[in-house]
Amino acid sequence: AGKELAKIAADMKEHKFDLGMSHYKKVPRGYDPDHENAELLKYNGLVAMTTMKVPAAFHSKKLLDYCYGRYEKLYPLNGWILKYMK
Repeated sequence: AGKELAKIAADMKEHKFDLGMSHYKKVPRGYDPDHENAELLKYNGLVAMTTMKVPAAFHSKKLLDYCYGRYEKLYPLNGWILKYMK
């Protein structure tokens, strides 16, 4: 599941989304600090966020389409959460 989440996180960065800030300064006890997903192990939850200027669509009837197009990029993360966080 970790490799899949790492790919999703990398794809999100390409679309200017971020997982927020890590909770832990170090990899939690019991995990190898050199683990390939060590950075992801520092999170205690998942938050997808982005910072951007207010788009022109914000003041038009195109806002809903803009939001859908922008946030559909988060679908893989939502799917991962539903798949593994039952």
